[in-house]
Amino acid sequence: EWRTWTAEDGLGRQPVGAVVRDSSGRLWVSQKLRLFRGQESGGKVQWQGRDLPQRVETAASGVGGDLWIGGETGVARIDSAGGVRWFGAAHGLPAEPVVDVAPDRAGGVWIATRQGLY
Repeated sequence: EWRTWTAEDGLGRQPVGAVVRDSSGRLWVSQKLRLFRGQESGGKVQWQGRDLPQRVETAASGVGGDLWIGGETGVARIDSAGGVRWFGAAHGLPAEPVVDVAPDRAGGVWIATRQGLY
């Protein structure tokens, strides 16, 4: 069965960039410069949004409930408490869009850009 969520349900009105369910069962949806976290309760999803400094096009669930998101010029790790840490050119990544992120079982993350794999 298909389920649909729209702005009337608490999401934004922008196109969706990425969708991922984390290890805690929360659903994450990126739309332009916003990231929404959905928590299911009683058959409904409650959406909470937060602003982001760059557009997110990819996301993946990491160990311990972390969420990794790939943006226009870097990646960010959102920990289970909601803290955000961005990594970019100052950390050795090229200043270009991240096309995919892939956390590994050891707690690391692989980052794909057009220039290569990091």
